[in-house]
Amino acid sequence: MNKVKTTGFSKTLLALIALLLGVLAGAGGFYLIGLTPRKNLGEELTKKTSQIQGLRLKLDSLQNLLPQVSQLSNQHETLMRKILQTDAVDELLALGKEVGGKWQVHSFNDIYILRDNYVFLKVDDGHIPAAALLYIMDVEDLSTWKVLWEDYE
Repeated sequence: MNKVKTTGFSKTLLALIALLLGVLAGAGGFYLIGLTPRKNLGEELTKKTSQIQGLRLKLDSLQNLLPQVSQLSNQHETLMRKILQTDAVDELLALGKEVGGKWQVHSFNDIYILRDNYVFLKVDDGHIPAAALLYIMDVEDLSTWKVLWEDYE
C-alpha cells in the first residue's frame, strides 16, 4: 500500500487565502465608510460650544442664588422642627379633642411651606386626621402664628 503523504502546504494556502479575503473585506469597509457623507464638523462644534456657553450662564445665575436659598432653607428647617414639637401644634389648633389625643404633625412630609409665610399642615390626634392652614409672622415666636383655617373628618 502506497500512502500519500500530506503536507501542511494546503493548510498554509487556505490560511493565506483567508487572510487575504479578510484584508480585502476590511479595505472595502474603510472605502465604503469614506464614501458616506459626513456632517460639517465645524458647524456641529460651533453649535455645541454655543450650548455649553448657555449652560454656563445658567449655572452662574444659579450660583448667585445659592446664598439666598441657603438662608431660606435655615428658616424652613427651624420652622419644620418647631412644628414637629408635639405641643406647638396642639396649642395652636382649636379643633375638638373628643378622644383626648394631642394634635401633632408626624413627618416633614406633612408640612407644606407655601409662599409669603403660609404653611399647610396635615395633622392628627392619634385617631382623627385633620388639616390646618397657618400664617407665620416669626418662626421663633409661637404667639405670632395665626390659624387661618382648620378642619377634621
